[in-house]
Amino acid sequence: MSLSGALLNAMSGLSAVKRGTELTASNIANANTKGYGKKMAILSARLGSGGVDVLGVKRFQDAGLLSDRRLASAGLENSDAKQSFLKKIQNLFGTADKNGSLSAYFSRFENALVSAVSKPAQSISLQNVFTAARELAEKLNQMSQKVQAAREAADQKITSQVKTLNSALNTVKDLNDRILKLKQNNKDTSTLEDQRQKKIDEIADIIPIREVPKKNGTVSLVSLGGATLLATKPAKILFEPSVVITADMSLKYGLLSGLKINGTDIALTAKGPVRGGSLAAQFAIRDDLAQTDKICFKCGAKPPQNVW
Repeated sequence: MSLSGALLNAMSGLSAVKRGTELTASNIANANTKGYGKKMAILSARLGSGGVDVLGVKRFQDAGLLSDRRLASAGLENSDAKQSFLKKIQNLFGTADKNGSLSAYFSRFENALVSAVSKPAQSISLQNVFTAARELAEKLNQMSQKVQAAREAADQKITSQVKTLNSALNTVKDLNDRILKLKQNNKDTSTLEDQRQKKIDEIADIIPIREVPKKNGTVSLVSLGGATLLATKPAKILFEPSVVITADMSLKYGLLSGLKINGTDIALTAKGPVRGGSLAAQFAIRDDLAQTDKICFKCGAKPPQNVW
């Protein structure tokens, strides 16, 4: 082997080591970066002349672990949103030992009634009934207004999340196209795959999804409930926000907007196509948990019969 050939072989080895070192440094630096996948240089020996070539970069990803983590994250987003709302409702009712709690207002009203029944001739007793009744009514109205405000907030969050979903789905579609083009030209796609994973993670928190990889390097996205969110093209998700929500407004009677995917109404149930994530939680808050006809204002829970 000539001196120049030996130098070229050595240079190719140094170049391969340099690339491997860069990837190792990147792996360490991005160990906690969302969407980042471990990377390793793919090396190949040169035939005949000797030396080594860097053919590309391999990105490692445990598909099963990633899927489980996404489902767990979506479940956490769902439960956190509901828990936060229910905590606010609990604070609205207050505890029995607090003077400003709803039970305290009921107790004062009941005591005033008992006193008025026992001493109907005393005007002060009747005045106390009137005062207690007015205070109780004001408390109930205040609570109802705050519940409706919570429904309005949920409606606004639905609007924001639907906007995020549509944007993210379009971004994943664009990344799919760029990855496909680079793969067709034997170029490194690992950085774009990191970006795509991060964006899919964002979608999965809102609607739990399954990522379906294709042989050409692109992916499809299907919700846990079976709705196709991304195939060749991204699905179009539609929602009409409400400016003001009153106690009589509900999805059941068509006064509030539901969700449409590609123009088709989606069932917003526990087994529906968009179940399980933060979006489902906001619909549950607006249409179920915060519905005033489903709250017992005396005890804060659904009563066993018809006592609300």
